[in-house]
Amino acid sequence: MAVSPGGQTAATGSYDDTIRLWNVSDPARLRLLNELTGHSRNVKPVAFSPDGTTLASGSDDRSVRLWDVADPRHASTIAVLTGHENFIDALAYSRDGRTLLSGSDDHTAFLWDVSDPRHHRGLGRLEGHTDVIPSAEFTPDGRMVVTAALDGTVRLWTTTNRSRPVERASLAALSGGLAAVLPLSAHGTIVTLSNDQAVEIWNTDPSRALAHACAHVRTPISRAQWSRHFPGLDYRPPCADRT
Repeated sequence: MAVSPGGQTAATGSYDDTIRLWNVSDPARLRLLNELTGHSRNVKPVAFSPDGTTLASGSDDRSVRLWDVADPRHASTIAVLTGHENFIDALAYSRDGRTLLSGSDDHTAFLWDVSDPRHHRGLGRLEGHTDVIPSAEFTPDGRMVVTAALDGTVRLWTTTNRSRPVERASLAALSGGLAAVLPLSAHGTIVTLSNDQAVEIWNTDPSRALAHACAHVRTPISRAQWSRHFPGLDYRPPCADRT
């Protein structure tokens, strides 16, 4: 389910292969506005563009559809995006609305240029996960993408060049396969929800992570310990000011 930026319209995907648009301006009196057909299998993720005029839907038919929902009562298909080799499980727009992100059962995520939905094109492909990607999001600044998968990892990707995303880090969850990920406005902080109902908060800013670790260190690593664990590397212990 997704709610339009203005809060007037909700979109729901269904296992009857349809999408329904609802007027939710008065929660006590919900009104069905339209039923969208076109997908040939289950519809799972749906996402509104930041300006609320376009809806993206992902399906088990392995396609992403873009819909003109400027007038929800007369919505129509704008484009069909194909390229994934399995079910579509996650969709997210960048804040400027120019890029769409999709995650799939095929263990990959795609970036799509949808600045002109009728002339969309595929950009970069994010590969590295070894299981289904049920959740994928842009960071608030739009410079990175975070993906969470049933392989139990969170991966961070630099996407300043949308055509050539680069994996920056892979984080192993303490719990089981991950169901959802949400980047927070605080720099480098993300929240994950796993299938065993555990919620974890991650700080991915290296300098903050180092400061947090050093706050719990009584003595820095010795030269002998450094040589044993990091042979061949110059002695440069973190937390060197902890004595």
